[in-house]
Amino acid sequence: MVPSYTDFSASRHGRFDRDAATELLSIVEPVIPSPDRIVNEEIVALSVALQSKNVIGPALSLLRNSRTQEEQVVYVQALTAEGLDWTPHLRKQFFQTVVDLVPNWKGGFTARARRDHFLNRSLQMLNEVERLEFAEKILQAQKTAQAVPPIHRTFVRNWSMDELLPTLAKKLTEARNIENGKNLFAAASCIACHSFRGEGGLGGPDLTSASGRYTAADLLENIMSPSKVINEQYGLQIYQLKDGTTFTGRTVNMAGDTVMVSTNLNDPGGTEVRFKIQDLERSVPSRISSMPEGLLNTLSHDDILDLIAYIQGL
Repeated sequence: MVPSYTDFSASRHGRFDRDAATELLSIVEPVIPSPDRIVNEEIVALSVALQSKNVIGPALSLLRNSRTQEEQVVYVQALTAEGLDWTPHLRKQFFQTVVDLVPNWKGGFTARARRDHFLNRSLQMLNEVERLEFAEKILQAQKTAQAVPPIHRTFVRNWSMDELLPTLAKKLTEARNIENGKNLFAAASCIACHSFRGEGGLGGPDLTSASGRYTAADLLENIMSPSKVINEQYGLQIYQLKDGTTFTGRTVNMAGDTVMVSTNLNDPGGTEVRFKIQDLERSVPSRISSMPEGLLNTLSHDDILDLIAYIQGL
């Protein structure tokens, strides 16, 4: 039996002595991983607060398999706490995971500060030899987040609509692997920009009700040819200043005669450009979507069908 959520206050107040902590850990540690995301997050936080000797491996696995930035923040915060018993092997695995995930955290200045804090905290956990080993990764992690996080999957095929459309309707009537589709929604970086059922980014349209607005063929075409039809609310602008400077982004704020434009919607605070409105020569809508092409190129035919079925709620 898992303790009630009131017991999880131990992760903040440390109200259990060593014997009580040991007894409580013997109850909660076997539960990881739970099918419930919130339960996993709370148990990891509790186990760290109670100085568990066994939490690092399961927490690291949950971090690697996390779907959202919110989950990653919880696990990285827990794993960078003081007092954990790291082995060199696990510490290096953790750092490699951090530099793959944390630089792509999106948000404003608060998110950027949190990202920088955890990158620095993870770096401090390494010894000098390990820092030299990861020098290139460290340098890369300190750069601006990409608009869409890199997809670490093997290339399958440069798919075309002509290859997929003829069998789309028929294949979607068959039983699909919805769990695979859910996982691919994150693996193909859809979740980085699109919210779906309360999870995901805000850089693109919320896809929760996509099945009521788009057919399966529409969804497939929007993914494969994102610049064909661009939602005005999420489109980019090309700004040309009177001095000849040109950049592409989206206006995120205005203060008096100052315009603030984000050139990377995944990192608005870190990529903000400011200029005076009187210095603007013109701005026109970009014909290129911020959503890249080729997002399905690491998926098999069945994977693509599972992804579409998941988004459509089949």
